[in-house]
Amino acid sequence: MTTARFFEAHTDKRVYICSFVCLDHTGYAKQGADIACAAVSSAVMTVANLMTECFHLPVKVTADARTATVSIDLMGPDETGNAERLYRGLALQLREIEKQFPGYFHIEFLEV
Repeated sequence: MTTARFFEAHTDKRVYICSFVCLDHTGYAKQGADIACAAVSSAVMTVANLMTECFHLPVKVTADARTATVSIDLMGPDETGNAERLYRGLALQLREIEKQFPGYFHIEFLEV
């Protein structure tokens, strides 16, 4: 099962996502034919590319194909609010994938 974790920081004024990690293979089908894994990967990599290449946000993206892990970490302040918008958009898309593939994909929100 693939697990997506959004890490939320809490301040006096707001709650914001500061980090994201996606772990493991879904196991829906064999590698190369796993549409659940492809859907998750596509959504995650689209947001990672938007953050780094289009919006030039202060994020660090790490991917490890061997362990099927991708993380997107906010490394500094984002005064534009675009990182938060993109993280929340990713959460919306991943919730839809979670509905389509119950038992193969799960989302968690954790406080840091």
